[in-house]
Amino acid sequence: MKNRKNQYIQALVALILLVLAVFIFDLPKTSSFIIIGVILLINVLVFELFYFGNKNKK
Repeated sequence: MKNRKNQYIQALVALILLVLAVFIFDLPKTSSFIIIGVILLINVLVFELFYFGNKNKK
């Protein structure tokens, strides 16, 4: 469980860096945040379903 928490903290740091990059480089904010949100949701969903799902079956 501790490993899982560390991975989510790393993902949160990466998300904060992406948001900072959007503001620093003055990218279009609405479309950028929608894309980041969709990618984040898909990534977490796939990670939870396949990575941890296979670990628990052993």
